[in-house]
Amino acid sequence: MARKRVADRARRALPLILSFVLVAALAAGLGYVMGLFLTGALGSEASQDLDAEPGPGAPPPAGGDQPPAADGGAGAGIEPPGETGGSPGQDGQPPESGARGPQEAGPGPETAGSPAGPPGDEAAGEEAAGGEAGGGEPPGETPVEAAPVALYVIQVGVFSSLEGAQAALDQVRAAGFDGAIAPGGDGYRVWTGLFTSREQGRPLAGAMADAGFETFIAEHTVGGSGLLRGGSQEARQVLREHLEALPGRVRRMAAALESGAGIAPLAAELQEAEAQLGQVQPGLDLEDSHESLRRLYAQMRRLLQEAAAGFDALPVLAGAPEAAVEAAAILAALSR
Repeated sequence: MARKRVADRARRALPLILSFVLVAALAAGLGYVMGLFLTGALGSEASQDLDAEPGPGAPPPAGGDQPPAADGGAGAGIEPPGETGGSPGQDGQPPESGARGPQEAGPGPETAGSPAGPPGDEAAGEEAAGGEAGGGEPPGETPVEAAPVALYVIQVGVFSSLEGAQAALDQVRAAGFDGAIAPGGDGYRVWTGLFTSREQGRPLAGAMADAGFETFIAEHTVGGSGLLRGGSQEARQVLREHLEALPGRVRRMAAALESGAGIAPLAAELQEAEAQLGQVQPGLDLEDSHESLRRLYAQMRRLLQEAAAGFDALPVLAGAPEAAVEAAAILAALSR
């Protein structure tokens, strides 16, 4: 009887055990399937991420925006057409070898291996074109070479302060002469007269010595070289012509005041030069040189007109060094 009861219990428990095993098998199979699914999904996302981040030197994606430049400076953003590596054409396809991009210019196709520069390099402005035409000087700069000329003045003294120089100039004027103060590296000089040679200056030096002044004849050079910067190419070219002619015009003025010959032609030339400068728009960078030249031309014409009107030669000659000092200062400013 006992064995019969055990056998009955075993028969009743068998379906329960089979059901449990079946459920466990189903759960294991379902877990395996879910694992395969999740592993495949994660691998696909990782592959997409790697595809979305091309390494250095990889060509840009067709039809897409380019990543910004790493330095964030000029040229950041979309890569300009014509750079090495090509730019996407229609339907996302790169252009064929030898195809011309929108920024290329000039006859004949380019080969696939010759990259075109960015648009800013190809679009040369007027200043760059003017620099090439003017002999290769950098854009926005024009060299000036004013050949120096030697002139001579009567020097009354050199003073450490402007006040002392002004007091000496007042004494010169009180004695019936005139002059100018010329600042220099070692002080302020008081000058009178302007001559083309030492011999031409001796009569005035003698007259001042008779008036009680200790003088000597000093050399004064007008000329120099430098650069005109800024403004338009046309304005720089006009100013260069005037600045390079300035030393010769000052010397011709001194010669005309000495001899009385050539006054009218030089005065007419200075008036024409002043009118030519008046038609130039110099811009802020060139305004100082432009206005200084116009004032100097007017001053030189006034001296010539006074000489032509028959004024005493000595006061007229004594007023000339101021023009020579201003001419030298205008040319010296170019080298700063």
